[in-house]
Amino acid sequence: MTSDSLGVGLSQPPNAWTVIPPDFTISRHVEVLLSSDSTIFTVDNLETVDQRLSRGPFTHMTSSPNGKSLALLTFSGTLWVVSTDFQRNLAEFDTKTVAGAEGNVRQVEWCGNDAILVTWDMLAVLVGPFGDTLQYVAVHGGGPSLTSSVATSTLELLSQLQKSTVSVSSARMCVI
Repeated sequence: MTSDSLGVGLSQPPNAWTVIPPDFTISRHVEVLLSSDSTIFTVDNLETVDQRLSRGPFTHMTSSPNGKSLALLTFSGTLWVVSTDFQRNLAEFDTKTVAGAEGNVRQVEWCGNDAILVTWDMLAVLVGPFGDTLQYVAVHGGGPSLTSSVATSTLELLSQLQKSTVSVSSARMCVI
């Protein structure tokens, strides 16, 4: 069965895709988001909706743990954060401005519901809700495990602070 026979209208495989669980959708159905050309198609068991975007294609797509936001990385390197209904533009970050970033982005993942981790072979950048960033450089190695292992002699885990801690320390994100 091809994507075209499903009524999606794709002439080639999607550039990126993600799944939004039914608990986080208005229809209460699983939704699959497919990046094709400059737009995204939302597909569930009842219909296919072209979101009529013009910023794609997208190389990476991932939904936040609470299902309210999407992190989309364009081919031009812009990290674009939008609501899952595509009605609100929440943030933008130009990954091409990251000092030391070489090659293509390898991974885009959420850290809690407020921050997004973007990784390259030897570098990781945590982008916060207000455009603040924390940068990590791998001493040796790198690759897919960079999100949890930043150096060969230490292991750093990225974690979101509780709101009560943030209000006391006025920090937006931290590393523990």
